[in-house]
Amino acid sequence: MFSVLKNLAWFFRLERKRYLVGVILLILVGVAELLPPRLLGNAIDEIVRGSITGASLTRYILLILGTVVIIYLVTYVWMHKLFGGANLVERLLRSRFMDHLLRMTPPFFEKNRTGDLMARATNDLRSIATTAGFGMLTLTDSTAFLATVLFAMGFLVSWKLTLAAILPLPFIAIAMMIYGKAVHQRYTLAQDAFGDMNDQVLESIAGIRVVRAYVQERLDEKRFADVTEDVYRKNLAVAKMDALFEPTIRLFVGLSYVIALAYGIYLVFHNEITLGISYRSICTWG
Repeated sequence: MFSVLKNLAWFFRLERKRYLVGVILLILVGVAELLPPRLLGNAIDEIVRGSITGASLTRYILLILGTVVIIYLVTYVWMHKLFGGANLVERLLRSRFMDHLLRMTPPFFEKNRTGDLMARATNDLRSIATTAGFGMLTLTDSTAFLATVLFAMGFLVSWKLTLAAILPLPFIAIAMMIYGKAVHQRYTLAQDAFGDMNDQVLESIAGIRVVRAYVQERLDEKRFADVTEDVYRKNLAVAKMDALFEPTIRLFVGLSYVIALAYGIYLVFHNEITLGISYRSICTWG
């Protein structure tokens, strides 16, 4: 993913205003999402102390609702900026790819199969566009937003609880490296198979008169079925590996959540933090 984003640096410079606004708003949303847990934690502390009033409870509710509405509106804007940029880069790359093909000489097309060129013009460019959108989202979340959460928990909640909660993070990084490499390898094989299928389709269409003249329809159908089955198996291999990614990440995130919950309760019982602070930290990390 990071190599793709690096290669798209020229596009990010071209659309720097769009991405600057999108990333800044994404970070602001991440900061704003820390406010509802803090407000709820303060409300819980007031309830425990018995100092809560109807006016203060109403104020907390209105502040939380207002924050949620602002988060919703700003999220719409940053999603439009980042994922709209992904559509722009896809359109631009398709146009450049077509211009490049039109300038190529016959030896180029003899060396490169038509099916592979079609695969690059469709699936490959679509994948690059997806990475440009979700990649920027993941990169921002894993850097700026994570730093914000760690700062909020470490300096505003409890540094002890923060250290306990981040223990599973190295395992998440290792899992991302392993799964990312495996997905890339399997995706490459799937794209090669997709190119073979495109070539088979083009051959069948171009030679349909010959196929029918020699009554080879069943043989051609079998060849196409074999190629399609190969594409299915290789894409299924990608899907299986990709399906392991999300549960693994959720497992370690859930483990972090459990650690924060258990250690937070321990600190509450030993009067190192209040119940409201413990709830705030759990909501912030979860």
